[in-house]
Amino acid sequence: MVYTVRSGAILSSDADFEALGRSVAGLHGIYSATEGAVTTSSGITVAVAATTSGTVVINGTPVVTAYAGGTIALTAAHATLNRRDIIYIGTSGTVGKIDGTAAATPALSNTFDPATQFMLAEVYVAFGATTIATADITDKRLRIGWGGTKGSDITAATTITVGQSNYYHVTGTTPITGIAARPDGYRVLLKFDAACPLTYNGTSFILSGDVDRTTVAGDVLEFVSEGSGNWRELRLNNGGRKTAGAGYFQIPTAPAVGTNVTQSASANTYGSVAELIASTSAAIYVVGVQVGIPSTYTPNVGAYIVVSLSTGAGAGTGIGEALFQPTHNPNAGGTSSATFSSIPPYIFPYPIPVATATRIAAKVASEHASANVFTVALVCINQTNLVSM
Repeated sequence: MVYTVRSGAILSSDADFEALGRSVAGLHGIYSATEGAVTTSSGITVAVAATTSGTVVINGTPVVTAYAGGTIALTAAHATLNRRDIIYIGTSGTVGKIDGTAAATPALSNTFDPATQFMLAEVYVAFGATTIATADITDKRLRIGWGGTKGSDITAATTITVGQSNYYHVTGTTPITGIAARPDGYRVLLKFDAACPLTYNGTSFILSGDVDRTTVAGDVLEFVSEGSGNWRELRLNNGGRKTAGAGYFQIPTAPAVGTNVTQSASANTYGSVAELIASTSAAIYVVGVQVGIPSTYTPNVGAYIVVSLSTGAGAGTGIGEALFQPTHNPNAGGTSSATFSSIPPYIFPYPIPVATATRIAAKVASEHASANVFTVALVCINQTNLVSM
């Protein structure tokens, strides 16, 4: 069965999100890529990997009882006919097998009950076989990422814990640095009831933009577990909100033309790094660069100006480059003059994230062998002011 969400629809209420979860209430599946896996063992026996509580969902209900892992001894092979067996886990957390009927062209047993059993694997038992090979085992585990129930509210803490449900309200404003471990592939929706700081970690708490941020009341974030207590944010739904004071701004603050940045006296060589801002007051995106050309810059054939941006102390770490190719106005006879058509800002294909309290600097190079002084300004927007699409 396929469920669709109308294109452009905004999910904003508890009922919306609960309905999305309950729309898969009859779903079978497993949240983990490794749990419940069936592999070879000795002889005509297969091994079944352990499962944790809530990993398997049967008919929309999580299997609460964990399975510790073990082996299943298959029935001896038929002397002349082949067989297809089913390995399953039931609603009680018990793992078992269902023998297929031996035949020249065997089929799976019709006694498998999808209302109470979740199929882990099919095992082909060839006639006369005394061992099971990897090629005889077909993984039948259906991976899912949704459950379908709203859990009790979670109070913000350094590490929050999510259970078997897939939608929770998060209350409070204690900074969150991570989520307790769940099986890999497990997905959860968190709706924040207040402004709550989230601290980025490149391994265990990977936030969009790779920067810290603070939620706004009503924000709903979706996370997926990557196993071992590591989580990745997949998306943000903020109901189409755009905060007060939203819009682009300039660094340095307008109406300043820009910050002077001097290129090297050598052609095609960067000059010294110049600070554009000592410390950002919020997490921002740099979306573009504007450069002003001095009257001393007389272009050559193939004229270009490149601005390289960096963050951090000193030369810092490069975060992006903007290439300008000014169009100069020729003198009579086609020779170059020192006047130019206007140069529009360079807009980056993807916004560049910059964390709060970060120094941004720039350096400039051109094809011209002179220490020209360019003015550089950044076009920016606060990360909280972007609309989620």
